[in-house]
Amino acid sequence: MVQRKLIRSIAALINAIRDPGWTPTIQTVLVGTVAAGPAPLTSALVVNLKRRAYIGIGASAAGAIFISFGGMGVVPGLLALAGGIVANAFVPRELKKLRETRAQAERSWRSIEDAWSKQPGNAKFLQLKSELGGQIQALTDLPNEEKRQLQKLALSIKEAQLRRHLDRYLLVNAKINKIGSGRKAVLASFGVQTAADIEQHRISAIQGFGPALVSSLVAWRQSVEGKFVFNPKSRSTPMILRR
Repeated sequence: MVQRKLIRSIAALINAIRDPGWTPTIQTVLVGTVAAGPAPLTSALVVNLKRRAYIGIGASAAGAIFISFGGMGVVPGLLALAGGIVANAFVPRELKKLRETRAQAERSWRSIEDAWSKQPGNAKFLQLKSELGGQIQALTDLPNEEKRQLQKLALSIKEAQLRRHLDRYLLVNAKINKIGSGRKAVLASFGVQTAADIEQHRISAIQGFGPALVSSLVAWRQSVEGKFVFNPKSRSTPMILRR
């Protein structure tokens, strides 16, 4: 009784453990907890970018005007146009650094996402809980299992006693209709020497023994079995059955 109460207490403790649930996406976890946004550009960088844009647009416009006049204005126009293009194509040091920082942040984010996605979630929890549930069920069923094993043991002891009983009845001494010494010798050559050896399928496989003879032999065995009395207190019975 004490053991059953202990098992129930352990089962209650295990069932009280909450399922951690599946692993949510990292975006779900971060929503509402991190107010992340793009890093603001510095005022110096904004001014620098605007100046370069104005210079580039102005130089390109001037170059286009000079080229439109033709003649001597073509060369200065091409140089001004090239200068405007270069001014817009050249990346400021601050912007280049900002782009590198962003690339590094994206790589770090992808690494974090990959590690997060590999989290096991509640699969291991459910597996362990299922295994513990099976063990608790086995412990709870121990009294019934003990009864089943004792019944099997008692049956095996009874069968062993019956076998010894049948072995004491020799076929050579038996008086069986139509089973004379010749047929008994044939049966002995096939290992059939006692009542314990009489089995219908075994005798039927011996040439010369038809249904009638088989029935006579089986009937003799059954008559011998009728004299058997099971003794559960026999010395061959394990102590566990004598409690």
